Amino acid sequence: RERNQGKRVVLDMTKGLETSGRNVTTDNFFTSLDLSREIKKKNLTLLGTIRKNKPELLQELVITRGRDVYSTKFGYQDKAMLAFYCPKKGKIATLPLTMHDSGQISETEKKKPQMIIDYNKTMSGVDTMDKLVRTYTVKKQTQRWPVTVFYNMIDISALNAYITWCHLNEDWRIKKGYK
Repeated sequence: RERNQGKRVVLDMTKGLETSGRNVTTDNFFTSLDLSREIKKKNLTLLGTIRKNKPELLQELVITRGRDVYSTKFGYQDKAMLAFYCPKKGKIATLPLTMHDSGQISETEKKKPQMIIDYNKTMSGVDTMDKLVRTYTVKKQTQRWPVTVFYNMIDISALNAYITWCHLNEDWRIKKGYK
């Protein structure tokens, strides 16, 4: 069993990007405060969700009892800012990041922090891919993980082939209202 596998995967994938000043967006499996420190050393920024049961988070900020809906609390720890946003009663969204220095809150009725808006923009590609793959999947329930990986590879390959075909045949979608 490997410890800190998510951190290792992100650091492996960002090798060679040390001087680019790019942003890395991760979901809650990969994100940790330790990863945000390592990413900052590489001159990259991190934006992602983090699981609220991580031991490095202050439990006083994670508690939802008594929190107003659409309220945000910010915390700072070792050059990383944490946002604790309450989108609905009893639920909390936690984001550690090194991308923003100040806690800007949007003027919309939900009063989302700017970092959540940025996360939703940059994470939408993965979410869209998941949605498209789920529509026409070959996955079947199995106890063997290599078979699951193989099914996932087939799903993603089929989606990539479809996207390539659509770009090569742009006139196909002109008459269609759907894909």
